[in-house]
Amino acid sequence: MKKCDNITKPKSSSHRMTKRQPTTMTTNSNNVITNYFPIVSRRLLAAKLKEEEYNQRIIECIVKQMDPFDYLAITEFQSKGKAIIAKVPIRKGSFICEYSGDLIDLDSAKKRELEYEQNQAGCYMYYFNWNSTIWCVDATKPTGRLGRLINHSRKAPNCKTKIFEYKQQPHLIFIALRDIEQDEEILYDYGERDPMAIKSHPWLSTT
Repeated sequence: MKKCDNITKPKSSSHRMTKRQPTTMTTNSNNVITNYFPIVSRRLLAAKLKEEEYNQRIIECIVKQMDPFDYLAITEFQSKGKAIIAKVPIRKGSFICEYSGDLIDLDSAKKRELEYEQNQAGCYMYYFNWNSTIWCVDATKPTGRLGRLINHSRKAPNCKTKIFEYKQQPHLIFIALRDIEQDEEILYDYGERDPMAIKSHPWLSTT
């Protein structure tokens, strides 16, 4: 879907380098073997464990087809209908939820879009590029999932979509662009830039 640092050469020195003899480890030493090798940084290990826990939360939502209702809620605004708000503060970079629906190819998506238009029905279709191919997640059918209810903001989005691969399939997920406050509405840019579509729906550029 939804840069190289200059390398500075060391100055020449008049000092000569003296070869050092390698350290000899004897069986009489009281040192343990780890004293002679670099120890993995605890910070790096903690970061890796945190990333694994983070990914596991996403996978759990995908497999169980559920949303994190512990920090998201559905509300309704008189001006635009249903919306999603944060029940608790959400930190920048956090997983919010999945844009869940039918994963279909471009031809199938165009056929469905035509059917929706003929039936004068609204549609929730998200087109994106993955592995040099255009795909679509069709979330038109109500399923109780939250992603389809997230509203648009071109001027002040607080989240964005990202492709998360699981079992060789793409899944669209929302990631917080910044810290989100409690009771704040979750918003993202739909990415619609077609002049005709904007003319029909001015809110695509004004909100």
